[in-house]
Amino acid sequence: MKSYKELTQRYLKANKKRTILTIGGIAISVALIFAIGSLLESLNKRQLNDTIKSNGNYHAAFMDVTSSQAEKLKNSVEVKEAGISRTLGTALIHEDKNNKDTDEWLNNAYVEVKAYEDKTFNIYNVELEKGNYPKDSSEILLPEAVLNIFGKSIGDTIELEIGERYSPTNGVILDNNSYSDDEIIRNTIKKTYTIVGVRKKTFAEGPKTYRGITHLDDTSIYDGHYNVSVIMKKPKHTYDTTKKMAENLNFNKIKLKNGEEGYNIEYNENLLRLIGGSIKENYNASRDRIIVVIIGLVILSTIATIYNSFNISVMERKKEFGTLRSIGATPTQIRSIVFREGFFMASIAIPIGMIVGYFGLLVLLKLLTIFLSTVMNKMELAGIGATITLRLVIITLVISIITVFLSAYIPAKKAGKISPIEAIRNTTDIKVGKLKSGKLSSKLFKAEGYLASRNLRRNKKKFRITIFSIAISIVLFIVFNSFVSMSLKVNNFTARYTPNYSCYFGSSTLSPSEDDIKAIKSFRGVDKVYSKLFSSAIVSVDDNKLNQKADLSNLKDPESNQINLYNSSFVYPGEDGIKELKKNISKGEFDEVSLEKENGVILFQTNISRNAGKSTYVDYTTYDVGDYIKFYYNHDDYNSEKAPEKVKVMGIIEAPFGPFDYKEGGVTMFTTKKVLENIKMDNGGKISSLAIETLDNEDEGLKTYLKDITKKNNGYFNDTKENAREEKQFQIMMQIFLYGFVAVISLISAINIINTITTNVLLRKKELSMLQAVGMTTKDMHKSIYLESLFCTFTAWVYGTIVGVGISYFLYGTASKSVEFKWDAPIEAIFISLIGSIIISLIAGIIPIRKLRKENIIENIRRESI
Repeated sequence: MKSYKELTQRYLKANKKRTILTIGGIAISVALIFAIGSLLESLNKRQLNDTIKSNGNYHAAFMDVTSSQAEKLKNSVEVKEAGISRTLGTALIHEDKNNKDTDEWLNNAYVEVKAYEDKTFNIYNVELEKGNYPKDSSEILLPEAVLNIFGKSIGDTIELEIGERYSPTNGVILDNNSYSDDEIIRNTIKKTYTIVGVRKKTFAEGPKTYRGITHLDDTSIYDGHYNVSVIMKKPKHTYDTTKKMAENLNFNKIKLKNGEEGYNIEYNENLLRLIGGSIKENYNASRDRIIVVIIGLVILSTIATIYNSFNISVMERKKEFGTLRSIGATPTQIRSIVFREGFFMASIAIPIGMIVGYFGLLVLLKLLTIFLSTVMNKMELAGIGATITLRLVIITLVISIITVFLSAYIPAKKAGKISPIEAIRNTTDIKVGKLKSGKLSSKLFKAEGYLASRNLRRNKKKFRITIFSIAISIVLFIVFNSFVSMSLKVNNFTARYTPNYSCYFGSSTLSPSEDDIKAIKSFRGVDKVYSKLFSSAIVSVDDNKLNQKADLSNLKDPESNQINLYNSSFVYPGEDGIKELKKNISKGEFDEVSLEKENGVILFQTNISRNAGKSTYVDYTTYDVGDYIKFYYNHDDYNSEKAPEKVKVMGIIEAPFGPFDYKEGGVTMFTTKKVLENIKMDNGGKISSLAIETLDNEDEGLKTYLKDITKKNNGYFNDTKENAREEKQFQIMMQIFLYGFVAVISLISAINIINTITTNVLLRKKELSMLQAVGMTTKDMHKSIYLESLFCTFTAWVYGTIVGVGISYFLYGTASKSVEFKWDAPIEAIFISLIGSIIISLIAGIIPIRKLRKENIIENIRRESI
């Protein structure tokens, strides 16, 4: 032997089983880290693509700028790419103006006409269904629904009266997200366009607004007002950079929606949030903390597994290290032997782990695709796959190397401190002294329990290492179960509901009948039909019923200091909606007789609260079952100082469901038709909208029937089947992924527990054989090993539960900064971890017992190691 370094490979070859086990432990952890990273990359890419498809590929839009300012913005050193657009005005959709009275006319949908230059079409991701893009300002793109209403097709001309939407009462020009009963279209001009293409309607346009797009000619750049959408070179600093740009170009400040003064800049917040540029610090911080905790726990479990292996290896080889010290090896050389072992195994395990992680994820996604295609209505994992990037490889490599170093550090340090004389004599493992007698274990389990209890206590360091390793597995299981539960709760608030088909009825006199709804339900493949009766209301909230966590200062009446929730609503969700409502009630119940007797409602009181640039889902109010809610029908009733009407809270739901508008600045009250009639909020029984969910085997005639019924009742029809399908795929995939993640964590935890207990028993072959030699029966020895495993596991379960619940609560505190929801202690996970760890510990006891049965007692007494 020329160098101490040669000992590394000799030892690893001599202990092949442990070497393979340790390499396997490192590889599994690397595979998990790599697979998580790969899937996160893929999910983020999918969400980015969806957001770009829906909202456009831009970071910010400077609104209402002059032509000279627009050119300067395009040429800014901070801007990577820019596109100019111009809002020409809004036109009302109608079939025959002469047959419309004023109310009917104003209740129809709108076409907002915009002009884009060539780059802007790409920035806003304008997708063609058929036809071509407009080449000059006389051509236009329209959604198919608009063509159907006008009875037009590609190549036809269309005349639109374009103007600005204005509310005389409020004295303001309205945008796409604002509606007023008295609004008019003023300053109109007639424009004639040639229809050259049909474009897809996006979610960003909303249900009542369609967008027509013409071309912004170079000659159109004159002293008017334009919008400039920009892609920033440093998107994470978009908010700060754009404000500095506006300041440098002497932009005028305006009064923003939050009441503050600022520059007229709109931000693509959905896109910025995904790339870490969100102004909502609570969202960025919450996301980053949760990712750090999750990856941190995986790393910690890896450290525990590898550390346990290295530590046992060092303790087993004390005599060997002592001999090396006695012939001149320095502490540094001893430490280097342990580190070399660690990094040698890591050099094999890390590449294997990455390969296994990548192909394992491919196999998992393939199995999920097969499952979805055969069981879940022929769905697919659209846009989801295993992704490899240089960044992912580097991050996994760095994390893995650091993990191995930390795992080997303490054992290496311990090995370097070994005293040659004490190590050769082997007297440091067991300290002679008084130990607790273990009276309870002795009383319950007799001599075997007494022996098992004392075995655990006689070497406290080894006992603590074992407890730590098992406890980490239990912590992982509890925390990841809590993480899945919280993810699904947050998803309930943030996920958008998309039906297959929607029908909107703006008419004050026309709506589908009950017979129409029955006819829709009779079509093959119709799963649910939500028929919505809707009425707006102003809810007046007493101070003692306000949630102090919600910032509702912008809803305060300046004269009375009363908080009024102006965007509140009463909703009858239809028969299918009531079935879903009953499933979601967390307090109280939906009893139709009681509701109609008490004028009762089922309350949803959670919505967005905005404060200092932060948006959080919180309960606006603290109403409970039995409380009364005061409301006014409209502003006139509120201003006339009439006494408010009242309804009684009969139940509460904590998460949104279905196709209902949970408007910011209001609460939503679900009830029956009869109650709406009682409180005079039924709008004459007129249904405002239908949302239809279908299965894959839907009747081909359904879509035609829905179009006919919509046209007959003066409404408009939306086909969002493909969007609904993609959204449903994504939601199912996320749930399967999260639960699959828990399954993988459970498997790793189980392997860790089995490895720890099995190794600890096998290291004591000599000791156990000596006990057999002095008269201990095989049955008694087996019982002692089982009890030792159970005592060790139960102790670890107690510590693991305490730490796991603590981390679970920390994750809740982090997640609740974005979405406020009730924390539920992970009781189910705690119970499962107890039962599971007991079963696993018994299995872990069986493995070494079977090995010991096959071995010779005398040979084991002579043996120094496993």
